Amino acid sequence: MEVAGVPAAEFRAAAGLAPDRFAQLYAWMDEAEFDRLLELASELTDDPAFGLHWIERSPMNRFDVFAPIATHAPTLRHALDFVLAFQPILSKRTMLEAVERRDSLLLRCTAFGGPELSRRVHAELTMFGILRLVRYAGVPAQAVRQLSFAYAAPSYVREYTRVAPVVPRFERAATELELDSSWLDRPLEAANVELYQVLKSQAQLVLARLQHGSDHASRVRDYLRGALPRIPSMPETARALDTSVRSLRRRLADEGALYSQLVEQAQQVAARQLLADPARPIKQVSYEVGFGSTPSFVRAFKRWTGESPSAFRSARLAGPT
Repeated sequence: MEVAGVPAAEFRAAAGLAPDRFAQLYAWMDEAEFDRLLELASELTDDPAFGLHWIERSPMNRFDVFAPIATHAPTLRHALDFVLAFQPILSKRTMLEAVERRDSLLLRCTAFGGPELSRRVHAELTMFGILRLVRYAGVPAQAVRQLSFAYAAPSYVREYTRVAPVVPRFERAATELELDSSWLDRPLEAANVELYQVLKSQAQLVLARLQHGSDHASRVRDYLRGALPRIPSMPETARALDTSVRSLRRRLADEGALYSQLVEQAQQVAARQLLADPARPIKQVSYEVGFGSTPSFVRAFKRWTGESPSAFRSARLAGPT
């Protein structure tokens, strides 16, 4: 709003918001309130393309750990995997789904309800946010194959064309972005693996705070999933979840869970997701889920699922029979 020339105080007053309404760093806004504020923002700025300009003009450091992750991740695939895993930090609802194809990756925006303006802004924030993150990571525009939207072209369609690296398509079956797979695993120039791991740990702390109301087993599992390939100790996990080891052990026992079981569950979930990508060698998957050797990973995966990782992958890629 301020970049568009409307002082924050004026916006808060028009919306009837208390000065400290957004003082808390991590908190969710009700969807109905969000829709109301979007309508007001568009009206006060006289800008029907408010959502597009919002994502275009906001400093990248406003999006928490996502911008630095984009530059310091080893590859674009790592950066996008992070976005998919940690999107609950940005939205209470899942915004993106990934669909792996033979030579491309589809990032599909999930459908949102509410007024037309809200649905369009959600799509703009998601799609152009990912495009901006890809550029921020240093990946060229030629990595983008297609950009599609599930609604009719808006009155400001020229703004879409100006910002997008490809000519956008409208009235399609889904709102999605298609990326050339050949760019996913190329090393990023500014990659810093140590800093990437630190940022992942910070993101997991934030996620744990947001999910504070969930059961302890789920919170531990989510934290462990985000920390992979490193396996945090129970004291480290307790500190991350702002509790003591004794309290955490007691609460897990009340829920019928053991820490060692949750470690394996986090590894299993991660392994299943990573094996869905045919471009990832099984040796790489074994490392990314915290195993020191491929044979030990294969043995563990057989124990979890009753089949080898390669058989699991082949069956899933073949699809239903």
